[in-house]
Amino acid sequence: MRCWTSTDQEYLCRKCRGGFDKGIKRLEEASHQIIQHLIKSADREALLGGDATVNMTDLPDTYASVDTDMNAYELLRRHDIRGRPLLTPGDGNCLFNSISIILICNTKMASELRYKTCIQMATRKDRVLEGHRNIDDLFIVSPDYDESLIACARATEFSSARTILGLSHVLQHKVISVYPPENGPSYEAVRILTTEFGSFQHELPLSILLMGPKKGNGKMWLPNHFLPIAPQSSDDDAAHDDEKQTEDGVCGGCDDDVLNDDGNVYEVDAGVDDYHADNDNNQIDNIEGMVRRKKPLRSQAAQLSCMMVMGQRQTMKLMILTT
Repeated sequence: MRCWTSTDQEYLCRKCRGGFDKGIKRLEEASHQIIQHLIKSADREALLGGDATVNMTDLPDTYASVDTDMNAYELLRRHDIRGRPLLTPGDGNCLFNSISIILICNTKMASELRYKTCIQMATRKDRVLEGHRNIDDLFIVSPDYDESLIACARATEFSSARTILGLSHVLQHKVISVYPPENGPSYEAVRILTTEFGSFQHELPLSILLMGPKKGNGKMWLPNHFLPIAPQSSDDDAAHDDEKQTEDGVCGGCDDDVLNDDGNVYEVDAGVDDYHADNDNNQIDNIEGMVRRKKPLRSQAAQLSCMMVMGQRQTMKLMILTT
């Protein structure tokens, strides 16, 4: 067991320590000096605060109280990813806000999570770096470890893939991230960031999404926001379908009702909402590969339903998206 003499940082009594916000402020002050000073300060905070982990035993049964991020929802639909992205404040703490929402359905734990992640990254670097299958690839998509540590010590600063690794040690669970293939499926970041962070036995119940799109000068999609993805229920599908209906009852993604000569209505896969079909059989044939299935005609005014069909995981994912 470590004792206070293991660090040369001054002792703080319980009254002076304050809460997690004050702890982050002390770490931020240390981060403006050399990196070794930040590491020593984090070591002191670990001695003051004890184990830098959180309780994962009482997770919410439902996330119905958290609103849906509709921009992220449309992004998921484009790539056949099933789930309900949860609205997350983009105040510079979005990674920690996302995890706080997963844990307690609000952002009240964000400061605690940032504080403890910084301590984990500063005091357990070797163990943190063991948590990614291709650690060398992180140089392609993330700042180096020291830069990520310094940013984690500063409230509202950016979070990187290395921050997620540190956060997994706070949670003692794997964090699953999802990087939508907005730049194409062969884009390097899709392979590196659609993955598990951490080498623990259990997964976080929701995943994290990197959110977008934000177009840069090179027309590339540049994510700068994190949010969690909750499992999507049939009620969520029904609610979204209701929102898409126009006054005449036709799906908002289609111009006309579609009736094929064989007396069946076709359901079209996600990603073809802008496709306006008519009664031409050739047009139905031209969308081969997007047609999911046929169902019996239920009325003369048959409609083409633009439906999202996505494979669902029972775990929640962290989605990285750009607002």
